[in-house]
Amino acid sequence: MTKPEVAFCLSLTAFTDILARLTLPTIFDKFGLKKRSIFWICSIMVGFGRSVLAERTKGTTLIVIFIIIGFLRGATLVNLNLSISECCSLKKLPSAFGIFMVSKGIFVVAMSPLIGYIRDYTQSYRVCIHVMTSLIILTFISWTVEFSYFGLRKRKRDLIEETHKSTIE
Repeated sequence: MTKPEVAFCLSLTAFTDILARLTLPTIFDKFGLKKRSIFWICSIMVGFGRSVLAERTKGTTLIVIFIIIGFLRGATLVNLNLSISECCSLKKLPSAFGIFMVSKGIFVVAMSPLIGYIRDYTQSYRVCIHVMTSLIILTFISWTVEFSYFGLRKRKRDLIEETHKSTIE
């Protein structure tokens, strides 16, 4: 790709990212979708999208992938911060967000050299992108386990409450 084509693709990605950040929170609130679930789904889609993007070099498909990834990235990033507010009370939100930002900073400082080393060792950005996607997949799996655990726990608790109500009547 030429430099103007790359600039055009990156501009499309940025535009759709901003568009998603401006429109999606309102849409998700209207339909009552949980921010954390949206983040969970969009993050895995961004990971797979980047891996697909790493294997493409030119064409209309590449532009479409850039547009989709930009939109998903916007949805992911806006819901990342909002998902913290779903998990704690308003009183604890500043502390929770602070802990999140510090943890994120430590993770970035710790993982960036490793990703850079992988890039330098393999001499391939594709491998580097696939490694980052694998990290997203690990996070996705851990959240899947967490969602399943708490979902089953809630279902069990609801079943017990329902049983108690029926025995009282």
